[in-house]
Formats: sequence, structure tokens, C-alpha cells
Amino acid sequence: MGIHAPSTGTRIRTGSAIPHRPTRAEHRRRAEARRLASLTAADPAAAIATAEIHRWVGLLLTPLAVSAAFFGLALGTGTEWPMVPAVLLGPTLMIVAYIYLMLTCDTNDAGAPEARH
Repeated sequence: MGIHAPSTGTRIRTGSAIPHRPTRAEHRRRAEARRLASLTAADPAAAIATAEIHRWVGLLLTPLAVSAAFFGLALGTGTEWPMVPAVLLGPTLMIVAYIYLMLTCDTNDAGAPEARH
């Protein structure tokens, strides 16, 4: 039998304080509330930067995955023909992706004074 003190989050029992242990559901609710609060208070510039990072990572990981798949195929089968696409497609696609990303990147102009007018 104890008295719950909501302002302190503890239960008081005959002079000793027993801390309240949150349940897993309370932990999940608090974590979800923190996540939603961070989404609503997000800076638009930070959202643009995050989207740009995701774009770069997505376009640069694709050539790596293609090259790695052909290289793994060459090692797994013991044949040499998959090495040709691994060597040609991997670096070629990576160079094309870098050029495309550099030409279309607009993160440096987001804070320019002429962009605000």
C-alpha cells in the first residue's frame, strides 16, 4: 500500500521512496514521442541535406553492388568471364554516378543570399 506521487514519479511507502519502473510499452511510447518531436521540429535545411546524402549513397552503392556481384560470381563459379563486367561496369558506373551527382548537387546554393530573394 503506497501513495503515488505523480510529480516525482515515485511511490512513497512508509517513509521510503521506491522508484517507478516504466514498462516496455511506456518506453516505446516515449521513444515514439521523441522521434515524432524530432520530425516535427526538423530544420528544412537538415531535411534537404539528409535527402542529398541518401541520393549520393544510393547512386554510389549501386555500381559497387553490381561490381561485387559479378566478382562474387567469378569467384563462386571459378570462371573468368564475370571479371570483365566486374572491372568494366563497376568503375565506369561509379565515374558516371560521380559526374552526375556533382553536376546536379545543389546543397551549396541553398543558403546563398540571391537564392533567398
